Amino acid sequence: MWLAVLARCFHLQDELAVLELDRVLDASPADLDGHRLALSVARQGRRKLILLKTKYLMNRMDAAAGIATSNVLLHATTSRAVVDSINHVGIAVDDFHGPLGIEFGRESLDAPRWWDAARDPRQLKNAGAEAGRIALVGSVGVGLTAASVVVAKIAAKKR
Repeated sequence: MWLAVLARCFHLQDELAVLELDRVLDASPADLDGHRLALSVARQGRRKLILLKTKYLMNRMDAAAGIATSNVLLHATTSRAVVDSINHVGIAVDDFHGPLGIEFGRESLDAPRWWDAARDPRQLKNAGAEAGRIALVGSVGVGLTAASVVVAKIAAKKR
């Protein structure tokens, strides 16, 4: 939706430029070429800024996809969902760039299949590290629960 808003703003800016050129033509025809050039430079600046911001957005999303695709063993469904969402946004950004005359062309990402991830040492390492953290948090919780039961029994004996 934001891309549609930006595209509409860009379109309105171009329409405003046409009105400006029409006014300059009426007021001072000798200045028309200079004004047209200045408007063209301003438009190029807006295009460049849009390209920088959308590249930044897609780079951040690609980094998120990298994290998702490196954790396929424990999160196969969500990993694929993240990659599919990022590809969907990438297509929308490319579609947004087209009418603005901006060449971006990024390639779609692909999440590895679970079976392929199971044979990848990096995937196994990531899954082991995460499973270890989960086990540690779970064991601390069990330990705290056991300790609270012991403390409660000692307190009950003292009464």
